Amino acid sequence: MLRLFVAFEVPEAQKDSVQKAIASVAVPGARWTSRESWHVTLKFLGATAEERLAEVMGVVEQAASASRPAQTSLRSLGAFPGFRRARVLWVGLDDPGSLLAALARTLEEGFAPHGFRTERRPWTPHLTVARLKVPAALSLEPGQVHLDEQPFEVGQVVVFRSHLKPGGAVYEPLAGFPLGRPI
Repeated sequence: MLRLFVAFEVPEAQKDSVQKAIASVAVPGARWTSRESWHVTLKFLGATAEERLAEVMGVVEQAASASRPAQTSLRSLGAFPGFRRARVLWVGLDDPGSLLAALARTLEEGFAPHGFRTERRPWTPHLTVARLKVPAALSLEPGQVHLDEQPFEVGQVVVFRSHLKPGGAVYEPLAGFPLGRPI
């Protein structure tokens, strides 16, 4: 079985900004994710039989070719389900024109007839920076986290394989698919 998901990658300059911003954040009990694992998940597929890999690639290729490249930028620090009971700390991204949300929805709809679980929660563009085993109330000072809001283009999606390791998951890119219709 392969543990798969579809995501887009964040450029190194934006990762630099995130790394600098979270360096000033103290969250007791947080397990910080590695910079190498920072990406924005569009659709989590989970355990998938290896024989279905071509089927998965076909769905992603079709969704990518039907979608437009999108401009986005880092926005703010957030938490799931919220700062009062945080389990995940994340950096959100802008989605002007909702192009990224449309891409996530296209993937969701593309995988549904193939028997993949449908996500019921609304999709939020974010990259996970920390996880907490025990939910905690977090208080951050206004202006404590400064992110570079320089826009960047999302021009392709990637099918990743997740390898679960004792030190955390390692993500292996399997294939990239360019987004089809130019801005």
